[in-house]
Parts: sequence; structure tokens; C-alpha cells
Amino acid sequence: MIDYTMFCGWKISFPEKWIYEDDTESGQNIFYPPDSDLTIRITPFHAEKQGVAAPIEVMEEAFLRSVPKSAIPSEIKEYELNNFSVKSFENIETQNGNTVFRIMVGYYASGELLSINIFGTSKVECNQALVHLKTLQRDTSIKVVNTDKGDKPEIGRKYYSAGQGKPPIFIQAILHEQKMSAIDFFHITDAYLDWEKKGDDLAVMEPLIALLAKWGDNLIFAFHDTMAELLYSLDTRKIAQSIYKDKHVSADEFLYIRCVALVNSKRFYNDIINGRRKLKSGLEFESILYAPVFAWASFHGKDAKEYPHFTKFCYETMSNFEGWQL
Repeated sequence: MIDYTMFCGWKISFPEKWIYEDDTESGQNIFYPPDSDLTIRITPFHAEKQGVAAPIEVMEEAFLRSVPKSAIPSEIKEYELNNFSVKSFENIETQNGNTVFRIMVGYYASGELLSINIFGTSKVECNQALVHLKTLQRDTSIKVVNTDKGDKPEIGRKYYSAGQGKPPIFIQAILHEQKMSAIDFFHITDAYLDWEKKGDDLAVMEPLIALLAKWGDNLIFAFHDTMAELLYSLDTRKIAQSIYKDKHVSADEFLYIRCVALVNSKRFYNDIINGRRKLKSGLEFESILYAPVFAWASFHGKDAKEYPHFTKFCYETMSNFEGWQL
């Protein structure tokens, strides 16, 4: 087992072969085994104002706001943690046309919240994954920086709080930093694409466009920038040849095929990059390219042709010169 230390002094252990990804800006920690679609997302939060920790009711509400209305409460008494209240829910969701089981666990106290989401196509495997919560620890000796009192953090970090009319906390971080991590990008595409409307790509994207349009340019442009960089990284000779073999590469088609990797989870994307999976000819999702443009037009009430933003990375086929070198 490997021990992992997260923000706010939280610790947890997972098997040595498990893969770990983290995003220091949003605070998300992602763990998953290499031979399964099981994924565990853990996000610690700390909230205080002028040195006073947020009431436990506020932290509880912050967790409950993240729980879908369709979720059912569940009991996990064997995974309770000293000095923390805990609530758990189960839900069945549809992602990318697949049935996904989700377990949500929230540990909360005054000023503290640990939000845990377990996803997988096997309900049994999701329930079995709960055993890792027995390794959870909260190291109270680790000081949480209080910027209101003038404490200087070792690494610069801004604190965000949930509240009525405020964006979700991870979106607050994106708006402040004016950039989006790959983890946040895939969290958004996982959560805000309506695959029940599969067959009508624009209808599938409606929740995504609405989310981007709701919070304005900083979120829209950050999404666009990260999308372009992710597509650029897929623009390689090796990935193209895995699709076309010795046939001619269609520039437009290869771009639209690469878009599929953006709407099928971060693990799917990583598997394509690492060669564990292959993209397939005939499977495309061109519409994702226009999500930032449509969101911007909706937010400003202007024609989409007036969209002003240009990304650092060009995602057109063969723009990644290094990736196409022999």
C-alpha cells in the first residue's frame, strides 16, 4: 500500500499499482486501478472567515449541494471518522451512454469537508472500494493557512466558499486562475453532457453550453484553451496511423475523431495517449469544438462569428510538428 497526503492534512492509502493524479489548483485527487474503470475522486475543502471556521451546517450544505436529487441515502457506519460527521449517498447515472454507479461520501466538521466520489460500471466493485476509507486519517498537526490573519502559505492558494448564487468551488478556482486543468475539463465533460439525447450532438451539449455561458468569459476561454491543448497532444503520427493504417489521413476527419477522446473520461483520454486504446474511424464528436463559441454568443447575446478568443495551441491536424516527425 502507498500512503498519500492531501490538502488540509488528509491521508489515505491505496494499493501500489493504483494510478494517482492530482490537481493542486482545484484540490482534486484521483485514484484508480490500471485494469478497471473504477475511479475515486477525493477533494478536501477548508472554509473560514476572519479566522473563524465556517459552521458545520455550512460544510454539510456544501456537500449536499453536490449530491444529485436522484441519489439515495446509504449507511456506512463502519467507515465513520472521529470528530467528523459523515453522510453517504448512492446514485445510478448515465455517462457516455453507459450505466455508471456512483457513491458519494462527505466527511464534515466546522470549516472542513472531505468530498469523496466513487464511480464505476460495477456496483459490487464500487461498494468494495469503500474499504479504502478505513485508511483515512486527518492529521490535525498540519496547520491550515489563515490568509485573513496574514499567514503566509508555503504555496500560494486562494480559498473559496460555497454559497447561494456562487459557482461551484472548482469553477471559482478556474475563474480566479483564468485557466483550467485537464482534470477539471474532464470533470465538466463527464458531468455536463446529456447522453440521454445521444444522436443529437447539439442537444447532448446543451448542459455544457449552459454551464459555460452562466459564468462568462473566463470559464469559456479556459475551457477552450484546455480543449485545444488536449486535442493538440492527440495530433500525432502514431495515433493517426493506428486509425488509418497505410491509408490517406483525412485532416478534418482525424480532428473530429480526436474529439471523441474529450467526451469519454480522462482515463479514456490517457489510454489513447499511452497507446492502451485506439480511436476508431467513424466515431466522431465534432460538436464539442463549438461549445465555447456557442456559450460566448449566448452569454453576450452576439453572433457566434464575433467570437474573439484564440488559443495558444492549434488543434488542426498536423499542427503538432513534433508529434508528426518520423
